[in-house]
Amino acid sequence: MQNPSPTPNPPKKASFVWPFRWLFTWRILRRFLVIMAALITLLAVVWTEEHWRGKHAWEKFQHEWEAKGEKFDLQFFIPPPVPDDQNFAMTPFLAPLFDFNPLPLKPGQSLWRDTNGYQMAVDFGYKEGPNFSRSWTKAQRTDLTAWAAILQGKKDVPPSVESFSDRAVAAIEVLRGLEKYKSVLDELRTASRRPFCRFNVRYEENPLEILVPHLAVLKEIGQIFQLRASAELASGQSSLALEDTKMVLYLADGLKGEPMLIANLVRIAILNISLQPLWEGLAARQWSDAQLNELQQRFGKIDLLQEYGPALRGERAFGNTGIGYYMVGAPKSVLYQNKLFLNRMYQRMLLPLMNEALHRAYPAETAKNDAALEKELNGGFYPYKIFASLLLPAVEGAVNHFATTQAEIDEALVACALERYRLAHGQFPDTLDALSPQFADKIPHDLITGGPLKYHRTEDGQFILYSVGWNEKDDAGKIVLTSGNHPRVDFKQGDWVWQYPAK
Repeated sequence: MQNPSPTPNPPKKASFVWPFRWLFTWRILRRFLVIMAALITLLAVVWTEEHWRGKHAWEKFQHEWEAKGEKFDLQFFIPPPVPDDQNFAMTPFLAPLFDFNPLPLKPGQSLWRDTNGYQMAVDFGYKEGPNFSRSWTKAQRTDLTAWAAILQGKKDVPPSVESFSDRAVAAIEVLRGLEKYKSVLDELRTASRRPFCRFNVRYEENPLEILVPHLAVLKEIGQIFQLRASAELASGQSSLALEDTKMVLYLADGLKGEPMLIANLVRIAILNISLQPLWEGLAARQWSDAQLNELQQRFGKIDLLQEYGPALRGERAFGNTGIGYYMVGAPKSVLYQNKLFLNRMYQRMLLPLMNEALHRAYPAETAKNDAALEKELNGGFYPYKIFASLLLPAVEGAVNHFATTQAEIDEALVACALERYRLAHGQFPDTLDALSPQFADKIPHDLITGGPLKYHRTEDGQFILYSVGWNEKDDAGKIVLTSGNHPRVDFKQGDWVWQYPAK
């Protein structure tokens, strides 16, 4: 009898199975759980320690600087409410900008109650046309001939070369074209007699979603007042031009004290607009001594170097609030460290760039701090620098705007005093010292060098007045223009010059 065939050997299990069998024995699994528990405990300790360290470092920084007078809470910078009947911002033309429907909105409902009023305000003026502001920095008057054509409905109007007779004719056409704005401009002039200007911005909302439609509207209104003032000067109506120039200054003052940096930069832009008719009246020798004295008094109240600190501190407070909004759910340690880094950079790198007491700006220090700030942002642990990386690049260039415009205002004050001297003596003085005390209580110095502004008379009976500018070098009154089809003055190169067209 044959033996039965042998039972085949069972297939061998894959060799990789045995490590898993070993791994998942209860003994090994228990060790694994113990190790994981230890790791979790360690992470929790580190997390708690990092949270405490971040919180402690931020609160220590905050308390130390608050003891020196610094403020970090947005509530400190928000302008207080004012009665509507005493508030320029609540005049009927401007009120719809911040008259909102309650939230949540119904389907299809507009955010604004009075959509027509809102649209009328934001559409006010001309969005395209010859550049309004800073033509004087190139010794150029407002191009009234081009503006007369635009107000007549023509498109793509090229710049013109105006004679004085052409300019006088164009001025009449410009004033006629601006008549359609008269009712609004008259309303605003009447409202400017109110003692306060406070736009009801929703400061309590997410800082990065706050609506500020009034900024563009005020700038556009300022441009219309400036255009009308230039046309009034060209038609020999200096008294009317003075009132319109003062309205541009009033609009700029309406933004003073708003805690957002963008509001302060728009204020600066409107101040630039106001310098154009002042310069044009001086270039044409149209202002009287009394008018010049009034303009001196008005411009003399402006100190942008003094406003620089509050503007940056308000912006910093918005950043602190924004961190709370946008880091909900993030580890508290990250929140505290972002606040700490952001505020340290403001305190160390940005706020020291102006010295309001000495009336000085420091371009070299600005360049050094810009480089140091960039190095700080690019090094270290990035999650602690997220907000600073987003916010600070837009802030660090603000110092140049504040310094440049204040230097221009200082020159405007001196130019007014020089014209008053000429009216009294028939010519400009040999030196600026001759202006004080009769025509100026104090002669502003060059805020870049701390020394006197550069001044000398020219052969045609005019003068040239200038600051050495951002490059801190005396370029003998040279103006540097940017390249391109519409060159502007490059305020980081050359000198900052006040001069009139050659006769």
